[in-house]
Amino acid sequence: MNNVHVGLIFFMMLAPLLLVAVWLMYIVQVHTEKAEAFLCNGHFVSVNKAAFYNMGIFGEFMRSGILTMVLIMPGISVRRGIVNAAEVERFPKALKRMLVISWGVFWLLSIAFIVFGAFVRCVN
Repeated sequence: MNNVHVGLIFFMMLAPLLLVAVWLMYIVQVHTEKAEAFLCNGHFVSVNKAAFYNMGIFGEFMRSGILTMVLIMPGISVRRGIVNAAEVERFPKALKRMLVISWGVFWLLSIAFIVFGAFVRCVN
């Protein structure tokens, strides 16, 4: 495998990663506040907003990512008192699916990109 092949493979992996990143920027900008409104009774959202509100788009990414992590692992979050179990159950399935799939695909592509980079470095 020469450098041209490696470059093409990197580009073929980078293009979907960038598309998902742009999609995630849209999701974060439009749906973070909406998603946090469904979990308004617990202190989780207020603490999360206070910690990341002044960080701009990076803060919104953090808020959305942490919110998605809470939705992915509701058992742990409820046991630790981060969110209320009833709020997590009432959370709209379509919004949860959109957040989880978007973040999941982003992390999957990021990890694949890093692993391929490590593989190329070890082979060369």
